[in-house]
Amino acid sequence: MKSSSGFNETTFASPNKFRSTGAASTFKTPQRASTSNVKKRGGPLDSNADFGTINQDDSLLKSSSMPDQFNPTQAELSMVNLFREQLELEKRLERVKIDLSLRTDFNLIDAFRIFDTEGKGWISAQEIKDGLALLNIFANADDLHLYLSRYDKDDDGRLRYSEFCDSFLPNDPFNASLLAKKAPLHMYHMQLQRDKIFYAETRELFVLCWNIHL
Repeated sequence: MKSSSGFNETTFASPNKFRSTGAASTFKTPQRASTSNVKKRGGPLDSNADFGTINQDDSLLKSSSMPDQFNPTQAELSMVNLFREQLELEKRLERVKIDLSLRTDFNLIDAFRIFDTEGKGWISAQEIKDGLALLNIFANADDLHLYLSRYDKDDDGRLRYSEFCDSFLPNDPFNASLLAKKAPLHMYHMQLQRDKIFYAETRELFVLCWNIHL
């Protein structure tokens, strides 16, 4: 049918006419399914349907797993301070060992003879205690036990000469080699005076090294 203007009204029908036809239904705009429909279907988006709840749970997780600040207990602080003190003692001990290695009169053989009066090659805890008393160091049983437990490698209750050397050799390779090669100043035990075997300055360093050990 033609209109008064001469055009065919069937060919150029208005859009409203196509909405009522079956063909026009194939061009409908896809609509997002409602939340209720998604939950009913139980599809893969079902667990993420409520986005507000997810964001709230995520914020709760972060607040619980990431505290604003760490509050150590008194026991933990005491442990940290203990480690710091031990590190400082080890550093100080190393410095004293290096100073001893640079003393011309200090050597490990004569130092060992202060305690090993019979030339056995090993010393007991009592012999260490007696030798220290000559140096005005009065160690108790607990201190001697800790010292022996650290340097008595075979745990036989006696300190051999090599184990005694380990307690006075520096960690620094150069100074350790320098000290290990030093010969004794006295050839025989009877030639030395145990409490004055080294110069006064060297004895002070030797005593200081023992005090740090104990």
